[in-house]
Amino acid sequence: MRSRTIRLAGFTLVELLVVIVIIAVLAGAVILAVEPTVGKVMPVRIKHDFKQIGDAIKIFKLDTNHYPENLDELIKDNDIKGWHGPYLEREPLDPWKNLYIYEFTGERPRMYILKTYGADGVEGGDADGKRPENKDYNSLDIYEE
Repeated sequence: MRSRTIRLAGFTLVELLVVIVIIAVLAGAVILAVEPTVGKVMPVRIKHDFKQIGDAIKIFKLDTNHYPENLDELIKDNDIKGWHGPYLEREPLDPWKNLYIYEFTGERPRMYILKTYGADGVEGGDADGKRPENKDYNSLDIYEE
């Protein structure tokens, strides 16, 4: 009687490890290729956010005849005469999930300034140029560019 050898179909451990290493190398290459692009997108996103918030502030001013004291007034009716909001759906967050900062200056040509302090959330940002994600942005600088 002959003995039959039954071979199970499947991959060996070595074959699986080779595939995993190849996937890891490709993923690393994609991350390195995309990472510089992310830093270039942030100012565009911030400029867009500043524009959206600015539009909400303008509509608020048209309705109430004054500028908001804080961004919360764009979201909630605090018994403000003429308020027809909400002017924003929720509190606006910067790309790093920090709240945007609103300062009413009362001075022309811009009656207010919108700010974000970057990824670290600390004023002063990228003073040494080594951490561009910590760069501070404000609406005055962005609209002058």
